[in-house]
This record gives sequence, C-alpha cells and structure tokens, in this order.
Amino acid sequence: MSILHRGKFDLFPMRVLAFLAPAVASIVGVFASDTTPSKQLPPTSFEVLRPEWHDIDTVRGDIRLPWGNGMFNRLIRAHGFDGWEVDQTRSKVEPFKSFSARQWSEENTKGEKARDAVKELASGGRVFVEWQPKNEMSVYGRLEGPLWIVTKSGKVIELKQWAEQNGHVRK
Repeated sequence: MSILHRGKFDLFPMRVLAFLAPAVASIVGVFASDTTPSKQLPPTSFEVLRPEWHDIDTVRGDIRLPWGNGMFNRLIRAHGFDGWEVDQTRSKVEPFKSFSARQWSEENTKGEKARDAVKELASGGRVFVEWQPKNEMSVYGRLEGPLWIVTKSGKVIELKQWAEQNGHVRK
C-alpha cells in the first residue's frame, strides 16, 4: 500500500533522504573537483572568465552566471577601495585635477606596479566577483562588487584585503 493510499504521511522516505543527502553531496563533490571552492567564497560569487586587468581595482572579462547565462566583455570595479591609477583618464575629477606632471608620474608608476602584482597573483588562478545588489554600477558605468582571487594553489584571497596589506590602495 502506498503512502497516499494509507491516508497519512509516512516519514520514512524523508528520513532516508536526510540520511543519504550528505553522502550524495560528497560523491558529487568528488566528481566536480573543478568547480568553485564554495566553502571559502561567498555563495553569491561568479567567475570572471578571461580577466584582463586595467588596474588593480578594474578588470574586464566575461561573467559566468548560473544556468548557462553570462555577461560578456564587462568592466568590473572592485568594491571597497581605490587603487593607484595607471593612466590619466580621471584627470578632471578630484583629487586628480590639481596633479602636477610629477605627481601623475608617481601615481602611474604605483598603478603599474599594483596592476602587475595583481596579474601575478591571479596568474594561473581564477577571478570571481561577488554579486551585491546594493553595488550594481559604479559612477563610471562599471559593474561593481568585491573581487576574489583563487590562486593556482587554491588559496582564496579577497582583493581589497590583499591590496590594503600590500600597499596598493590610495589612502
């Protein structure tokens, strides 16, 4: 006699499912070893494919979304910090309006050093952007959110924290 025919709900199938779920999840995890290390990344993080670093806080790439969707060729700004500039595109806004040629040279040198450092950090690894609806777009029209790097050795690094610790942030 089935559960429906007895006229009451039998908890036995639910108990079996609850018992088997962790085992099934661990087996699936073994076969899906190339997936996101979700235990360490925020659950709303999405991979940035083919990342091209403009400077330490701006990257261009394709964002892999669930169910085969994506956002292509998007500029993404790292949320929460302002890194050194690699060019003078912001020369008309504060605090850059009053920069002398010498100050721009120093700024750009620091910016190139920071960009090269993040490229090295991300080399052979993977880059992720965390989706935060409150930080949808920056003032320059870039998608904005915290950036994460999973190094080739598997270490998960929040870019903001790493940039601050390594002196790549304008104070």
